[in-house]
Amino acid sequence: SRFNSKPIVILDDLEFWQDKSHGFLDNVRAALKFIESESDDILLIISVSKLMQMHLDHRISFSNSFSTYIDVSISSTTEVFNAVRLRHGASHRKLVDDNDELISPRQFERLVYRLCKKFDNNLGEVLQAWTYGTHLTLDNKVVFIESSHYLPDFFTKEEAILLKYVLLYFIIDERTIKAFLGYESGLKRLANTKVLVRNEKGYLSLNTVVSHEVRKNLIYRGILK
Repeated sequence: SRFNSKPIVILDDLEFWQDKSHGFLDNVRAALKFIESESDDILLIISVSKLMQMHLDHRISFSNSFSTYIDVSISSTTEVFNAVRLRHGASHRKLVDDNDELISPRQFERLVYRLCKKFDNNLGEVLQAWTYGTHLTLDNKVVFIESSHYLPDFFTKEEAILLKYVLLYFIIDERTIKAFLGYESGLKRLANTKVLVRNEKGYLSLNTVVSHEVRKNLIYRGILK
C-alpha cells in the first residue's frame, strides 16, 4: 500500500549525531551526500541550532544543500500568545495571581507579552518560562508568579569558551574538553553552580533554565553573534 509513497527521514537535533566510531562532520557530509543522491525519492528533514548551522556553513556548504529553511528561533507575538493560551487551556483550570485573584484576559495578554520581550519571542523559551512560573493550588487553580530572578555574568574567559562549546554541541565530557581545549578547571565551577547539569551517562549539558541568559551574556561579550 506504500509502494507509491515517498518516505521522510527526520534527523532531530543533528548535534547529537555522533559517537566514538563516527565523527560529527563525517556524519554531516554523509547526510549531504545522501541528499544529492536520494532527494528525488526521499525527503530529508534536519533540525539544528542556528549556532551549529553557522559553524557548518563556515566549514562546509551546509545550508546551500537544502531547498527550504525554516527558522523557529523567533515567532510572532500572536503565535506565542496563542501557544501559551493553548498550553493553559489544556489544563481546564482557573488562572490566578499570587493573591488568589482571577487573572483577566487583558492581564493574561500582558503577562505573555512581557515574556515575549524577555525571551526575544522564542516560543520554546516562553513556554518553558510559563511552565516554570505556574503552580497548582490546593483548590485546583493555576497560579502564575512571574520570576524576577536573573543570572549574573560571573563567567571567566575560560568558562565563557566552555559555554560556547556547549551551546554548539549541546553536550560535553571532561575528556573532550581536556583534549580539545587543554583545560577543565572551569568545568567544575560551572557544574557546581548548576549552570551545567550532568545526565545519567555522565555527559554535561547547559541547564535549560538559564540557557537563554547564558546565550545573551555571551552575545553581549561578543563571543556569540
